[in-house]
Amino acid sequence: MTILDTYVVSALGTPIYVVRPDVAGPAPGVVILHEAWGLTEDVKSLARLAAASGWVAAAPDLLAGYSRVRAVRDAARGHGPSFHRISKVVEWLGTSGGADPARTAAIGLSMGATMALRLGTRGQFKVVAAYYGFTPPEEELATSCPVVASYGDKDWLVRDQGVRLKKCLDAYGIPNDVVSYPDAGHSFLADPPSGHVAGMMTQFLGIGPSAEASEDAWSRTSGFLSRHL
Repeated sequence: MTILDTYVVSALGTPIYVVRPDVAGPAPGVVILHEAWGLTEDVKSLARLAAASGWVAAAPDLLAGYSRVRAVRDAARGHGPSFHRISKVVEWLGTSGGADPARTAAIGLSMGATMALRLGTRGQFKVVAAYYGFTPPEEELATSCPVVASYGDKDWLVRDQGVRLKKCLDAYGIPNDVVSYPDAGHSFLADPPSGHVAGMMTQFLGIGPSAEASEDAWSRTSGFLSRHL
């Protein structure tokens, strides 16, 4: 499928990497929410994968003009300027981005997954895909949209979050597909930027990309999103 890459700017001035599929009419929209180290080339590649599935993909740079520490804090608290920015991106996607506003999903990685899972309980998205994110408070998950989530058994950061997430979603009857990969750790889908302190930490601890886990997780993610979009 032919895709077109471009940069646009939202109402709040947040840079967004947009990838549009070459399809007629409004397509489902997918917001890609990056990890704590920002809008990397791997995140852009993920946006292109999403577009190849026929979705309009928008990957905002949530660190533009905003500190990493504050963005991580927003994710942990479940509110703050980062969430306001995401809401504006979703609004832009459905009005000016060529996406169908009734069919919008989120794909989040780590920090971004934590944000996506919180927003998925607030009617912001029709379906959410989370990669190694923290689980929202149990009472919030009662109103969650369908969730596909992927974790690694060797993840020292989020530990048993996948088990907790699935238990809560099952208890509330929320459609879900939650898998934890035995040989994968944190950030198995995307490689940290070279020289970044977080990247050096993950490399030192033996945590990082896993081709096998990434391939299977994306297959599950794209299939789940296609069914619910």
